[in-house]
Amino acid sequence: MKKNHALRYRRLPAIALAAAVLIFLNGCSETPQQRYQRATDALTEARDARETAAENVAERRRALDRAESDLAAAREELEAAEARVNEAESAVNESVDDDVLFRAVQRALLDADRFDGAAIAVGVTDAVVTLNGTVPDAATREAAVATAADFPGVADVRDQLVVDKPDPDGAP
Repeated sequence: MKKNHALRYRRLPAIALAAAVLIFLNGCSETPQQRYQRATDALTEARDARETAAENVAERRRALDRAESDLAAAREELEAAEARVNEAESAVNESVDDDVLFRAVQRALLDADRFDGAAIAVGVTDAVVTLNGTVPDAATREAAVATAADFPGVADVRDQLVVDKPDPDGAP
């Protein structure tokens, strides 16, 4: 049996050499016409691939141009909207006074169901809103301050509210 293995391994280089010779001869057996045809086929494939790639680049360029145009239009729209906001803020600031702010903030706090358990007094001086009174919890306090701050023309909000039931974590 040992001889059989040794014989097999000695035959491997001969088999490999024979396979290499066959592959070489097969390549050498190609005629000049066949080599030319293979080369021209490869050239045609390469040219087709280049044309497809160029079409893809052109398509992407058109998409990019459309996107840049859309972006420019969106920027113009944003600038126009910002100009309208600035004009509206100027109009608010010209027409607002402390009495108007007082009534607007007081009405918002009275009308919102969220503040039913609160006793909030509103004061306004030089567009600064002061909130006094008591609220049931910290969330109601934050909501009252945010409500007052959201009114156009309010310069600042001074929070002097007291929480009836402080949070268990100790926050006021």
